[in-house]
Amino acid sequence: MSSLPDDHPLNPTEVKKWIAAQTQYLADERRKKRHGDKTANLSKHEAYIRNMKHYLRTGQWVDLLYGKEQEHVSRFRCVALAYDKDGNPKRNVGTFYPDICEIWTREMQNG
Repeated sequence: MSSLPDDHPLNPTEVKKWIAAQTQYLADERRKKRHGDKTANLSKHEAYIRNMKHYLRTGQWVDLLYGKEQEHVSRFRCVALAYDKDGNPKRNVGTFYPDICEIWTREMQNG
């Protein structure tokens, strides 16, 4: 993880900045809640901070979103193919498959 290039989306230095930003957002949400705002969303920020800290400890990103404001969506990558009873590979839309070297799309699914 520490060998990630500076421009990598999950560079630990950037993730630490995101934690600081999310901590500030969480403080703002707590302030809103104290003043009776029913739209305050504490759990979203708490979970994201917890997931980012997990990443810094283990090197495993467990959230579907990433970025300072969770503005990017993670992609899935198949590491081992599964097969149906007829021997055809099982595939999910939006997942990268190394055997075809691309992301499986809805058009591919429909044939």
